[in-house]
Amino acid sequence: MTQTKFNLKEAVQYLGISERTLKRYVKNNKVTVSYESRPNTRPIMIFSKQELDRLKDEKNTSTVKPMVELVPDNDNLSATQINSVTIPNNNLSEILNLIVQKLEQNNKEQENSLAELDFKLTLNLKEASLLSGLSKNYLREQIKQGNLKGIKIGNAWRVSRKNLNEFIETIFN
Repeated sequence: MTQTKFNLKEAVQYLGISERTLKRYVKNNKVTVSYESRPNTRPIMIFSKQELDRLKDEKNTSTVKPMVELVPDNDNLSATQINSVTIPNNNLSEILNLIVQKLEQNNKEQENSLAELDFKLTLNLKEASLLSGLSKNYLREQIKQGNLKGIKIGNAWRVSRKNLNEFIETIFN
């Protein structure tokens, strides 16, 4: 006869996790639990086999979260987190294909972003950083030191393309 209800210790053995982890899952509503009252004792946690099987399946899949990618954000280039993708643990070729597709997509987006920068006469620090390969902090420091001409419009620094090119020439010559 197969078991359909599990107490805490049996559920822990069935899932292969610690009691603390299972209690954390209950607290975070990742698994539902019912309580069975008995005389002269505390209520006992009771888990259904269906719920434990669902949790077991969820536990056997991975969430792949790459670091960051450059994503055009309106007229602004910014680093943002990639949405996570859930795929089975045992399918390495699928993982690699997804990574390759994401990298190709990023390269196309970056080429499009750089093409858009060709028509701009002034650049914000993110765009200047992307175009020059120098960090935003370094460019900001150079503006404040007077080595790179820039103007602050609102809260953002702007640099002309000409001034950025001249600055880069002075660095490398």
